[in-house]
Amino acid sequence: YSEHFHNYVEFIYLLEGNYSIKIDGTLYDLSKGDFVLLFPYQLHELISTTGDNYELVCVASPDVFAEYSDVLKNSICTSPVIKSDRLSEECKFLLNWIANTHSYMQDVFRLRKMLLCLIFREITLSCELVPRSELNMTSIQRILKYCDENYLSDNISLDTISKSLGLNRHH
Repeated sequence: YSEHFHNYVEFIYLLEGNYSIKIDGTLYDLSKGDFVLLFPYQLHELISTTGDNYELVCVASPDVFAEYSDVLKNSICTSPVIKSDRLSEECKFLLNWIANTHSYMQDVFRLRKMLLCLIFREITLSCELVPRSELNMTSIQRILKYCDENYLSDNISLDTISKSLGLNRHH
């Protein structure tokens, strides 16, 4: 996946193979059993380093984790990659169950959502969270984040964006 970001929470669990992932400019090597937790607006790129890879990618609205909305808006994990040997057996079991359950029944969907919430809770309790700083975001990230947060406003324009973010409207 080429470099991108979005306003969703993303889980990546590597089931087979090897990848590299660049997150906010830092490159990490991933191998089987490694887990990645990406908060909204984290710039990332997944780079395959072998031909045969199999990963579980779950993307969820921050609304799924409503009780953690402040954490998602105001923090990031200092180490978004959790190596397999640091990931609990419970999380591995739940992630493998999600990866191997191929049903689209509503009850299974609800169960997956609950399991993702359990995994998210455990991971965020075990990782160091630091305040998110817009100073570390690129201008494009800041503009897109502003647009995402204010798109329902009647008064969104280049002028309002540039004034709110302290940018030159001609940049």
